[in-house]
Amino acid sequence: MDYLARRAAYLSLMLAGGVLIGTSEAQASRYVLGDASSIAPDQPRVLFGLYDVPEGEEPDDSHLVGPVLYNVGLLDTGANGILLAASAFANLDGSTTNANDYSPFEQAVNPTTGEPVMYDELGVAGTEALGVLKSYTFGYNGYNDTNVHVIEDVHAFGRNNLNIGSYSAIIGMPAMMDKYTYVNMTSLRSNAFGGDIGDLGDYDYISSTITNTRQDVVGPEYDVNLRLVDVPPTGQRHPDDPTPTYAPLPVIDDIVTTFDDGEASGTFLLDTGAQTNIISMQMALDMGLNMDPDDENTDIQDFLTVGGIGGQAEMPLVQIDELIVPLANGDEMVWTNVVVGVLDIDGAPFDAVFGMNMLTSGYSFLDLVSGTNTPEHGFFDGFTLDFAQGDTEGLLSLDWNDNRVIPEPGTAALIGVGLFLAYAKRSRKKA
Repeated sequence: MDYLARRAAYLSLMLAGGVLIGTSEAQASRYVLGDASSIAPDQPRVLFGLYDVPEGEEPDDSHLVGPVLYNVGLLDTGANGILLAASAFANLDGSTTNANDYSPFEQAVNPTTGEPVMYDELGVAGTEALGVLKSYTFGYNGYNDTNVHVIEDVHAFGRNNLNIGSYSAIIGMPAMMDKYTYVNMTSLRSNAFGGDIGDLGDYDYISSTITNTRQDVVGPEYDVNLRLVDVPPTGQRHPDDPTPTYAPLPVIDDIVTTFDDGEASGTFLLDTGAQTNIISMQMALDMGLNMDPDDENTDIQDFLTVGGIGGQAEMPLVQIDELIVPLANGDEMVWTNVVVGVLDIDGAPFDAVFGMNMLTSGYSFLDLVSGTNTPEHGFFDGFTLDFAQGDTEGLLSLDWNDNRVIPEPGTAALIGVGLFLAYAKRSRKKA
């Protein structure tokens, strides 16, 4: 079918479908937010320490084992444990010992063999052997937050030459279970890096507040149901080895992605530790994306090297038309022109990753560098992670930016035309 005939047929199909669907009273409202950010300019942080506390005593500075120098971790809903990286092991002069030495911490030992405990952690590019630490008391508080929390008998794990960027640790779901975490992103509108991108200038990071009661917000909130899934400790080497302290991961079910006239749906991991989105290869193919990099009509726009546990992988990047998130009340929230990576994560109990970039959408990175972001920037002032409802469910509450007009819910007929226009634009580009 040639281009004009294909366009006419698609327009007729979408208008007919829109009229029929639009007459249903049960049709969900669709809040179309606008274009998604391709990468998150910042991520939430947490301050932490591991303490060796004698029985019957309260943890204080005299019990601190480490980190002794760098104690800022990434607050990561996509991690089910507490992972220590190179700078967590640093001495006061910034140096570390050899890779097999876990000082200032002590490595756990197998109670039967007496051997140091290693754990084979699964990451984005395979598995990696990491040491499991003995049991410590874990103390932490949010960034720009004075509420201190304590978890006893925590087995963190890691290695002193593990590179995870500027953070000394990844602080995962054990720190957020049974708590309310509010991430305030308004600093992305009020601060600047300075003259050079590498110069932090007067920039202040987004803040996080971790509490036992929910924090009130001023504007409207949009709730997204989260389901908590357990990831079994498959990296245990010996049956009686202590395993890292784990907690379940939050996923969003039934997210829909669209490209031209194709669509796919899947379960997405809510991942504040990911700066961009990832979908599986099967989801890409279900939408009709051409994933052959050697084809002149490929839909791959670029490749991104992603690193983490297990090494690095080359991830193709594509742009899809919409990413549609179901709200708890039955409505839908829609991000448009969404850049996603395509990568299969073996053994994961989810199909895709919903990254921090979706939550920072509307904030301009270039305007962040120059300090010219305005109050209207950013879809959301922040968001609340509610994991105080038990071990099986949670809630993501999106705190709408009061300086932006709340989008009017769209109708099915208008949505059909919008999809056609996006399709026609892409078709002309390819012709």
